[in-house]
Amino acid sequence: MTHWPHIINQRFRIITAERKRYTMWPKGYPKRPFWRLYWNAGPGGEWTSGSKTYQGSRKKLVLIPPNLLVRRRLIKPHEHCYIHFSLGFPLDLYRGGVLEITAPQNIDQTMQCIAHESHSLRWQFVASTLINQVLAHLPQRNLSGLQLDSRIEALLIFMQLNTGRLITNDELAQQAHLSEPAMIRLFTQHLSRSPQAFFSDLRLDHASEMLRFRSDLTLEEIAEKTGFYDRSHFCKRFTLRYGITAAAYRKAP
Repeated sequence: MTHWPHIINQRFRIITAERKRYTMWPKGYPKRPFWRLYWNAGPGGEWTSGSKTYQGSRKKLVLIPPNLLVRRRLIKPHEHCYIHFSLGFPLDLYRGGVLEITAPQNIDQTMQCIAHESHSLRWQFVASTLINQVLAHLPQRNLSGLQLDSRIEALLIFMQLNTGRLITNDELAQQAHLSEPAMIRLFTQHLSRSPQAFFSDLRLDHASEMLRFRSDLTLEEIAEKTGFYDRSHFCKRFTLRYGITAAAYRKAP
């Protein structure tokens, strides 16, 4: 069994986890820039990706990779638990589909701990163990494409650490110890996108997290903290990225 969080060390991060009873879900469901692990204490909800629908139940776990658009539908009120987490690069570049696996026998106790022991050492251990168990089921064919040149991986980490400002291609080239044309060529070869296009989306992903967890910040302040010129420019780019306005994203469960 592969123990991903131990491989990636400090880049593994649990963003949020909760267990509660739901009586309604919105029809639209924006994509998220992190991994989402779902479990239902009983039937009542379902997720649709492409042409396939996944039914929630006590016996199943549903894993949704980053930036995959999934629609959800509430069939009847039910108790629902979720864990949102990031694995860092290159694993957050995973582009496989939804994964549905059999839940471990102790899943109810595990979810009770995750929901009620809020960030204790035991909470972290239990959540990490469950995530390890789920990630071990990821198809190897989808993981093989995540091997990156060490210079590109270093650039991705550098970008993650600097989402609050603009970074020029010249600065990126210096970080990679390459000429600017060579850096752009190598980056595009590995990620099929230019460095600036990728970095723009990365800053928007950072903004999406602020929208969900920093209710004290205005849209203007979030735009400034993620290196966008003003609120108008930020909101336009955000809608293009997520297919939903920043204001609506903030309100979406």
